Amino acid sequence: MRPSPLPTWENAFLGNSCVGSTDCSTGTPFYTGIPGDPALYQKGAGTTTITITGITVISPLGTPATGWEVVAADAESTDASESISWTASWPATWSGSKNLNILNNGETYDTLSDPVGNACSSVVNGVVVSGAGLTTSNNGQTVTCAVPSSVSIGLKTGAAMVWATSPSSLTMTLVGNGLEAIAFGLLLS
Repeated sequence: MRPSPLPTWENAFLGNSCVGSTDCSTGTPFYTGIPGDPALYQKGAGTTTITITGITVISPLGTPATGWEVVAADAESTDASESISWTASWPATWSGSKNLNILNNGETYDTLSDPVGNACSSVVNGVVVSGAGLTTSNNGQTVTCAVPSSVSIGLKTGAAMVWATSPSSLTMTLVGNGLEAIAFGLLLS
């Protein structure tokens, strides 16, 4: 893995202005202009697992903050035979929601059943179904974005993103046929 600016790849949706299957210069900017190297990018194809543990947020007064949320996103392009899985866990004393939630991209074509454009895909009776490759499991503690080997859908119209309230750890498993990348941060309203 290596740190990387956004976009990690010239046609990645996150950090770019992609618009469907045309190009990445004419669409609506999607989390562009983030300084530094907010993404972690694979150096080569394969499986990479990243675990961030002991996550805490401290207020400006030096006390533990409450109600904060983490966000993690696909910072590249999940393509044929690739996937990203996010798994969150909470301290035993946590009494709030223990769900890793799908973060809607907020694009005009997003729906409740397809909140991330064609970032994740599945094939049903030979037809590509956008959003169907985005699944949750383990009582909402794991979200997976996957694209079967038979699918080639070109430029993405969204990015898979997840959020959770105050998890103590987050594990991200990237399976890159080419390369995969993730970004992680705090969700601010």
